[in-house]
Amino acid sequence: MCQAECSICIEAFVADQVARRLECGHTFHKECVDTWLLERSRLCPFCKAVVGDEEGPNKKDGKTDPAKEKTDLTVAKAVPPAA
Repeated sequence: MCQAECSICIEAFVADQVARRLECGHTFHKECVDTWLLERSRLCPFCKAVVGDEEGPNKKDGKTDPAKEKTDLTVAKAVPPAA
């Protein structure tokens, strides 16, 4: 993970914290990005790339959940802030 902080809450990633990487490669705290995708927008908060299936929640089965269209990561160690 090359990002030092979550661009949603602007807080640093810390060791043993669960983070999520979207398909576009941007990483956020799990709680931050889940809330963002489920309550605000299906777009990456950083680059505005569409997250998940293009058909979205109106898909025939109605079960599309954009918060599940990403990869979970556990932060191995805190990333030092950029100088």
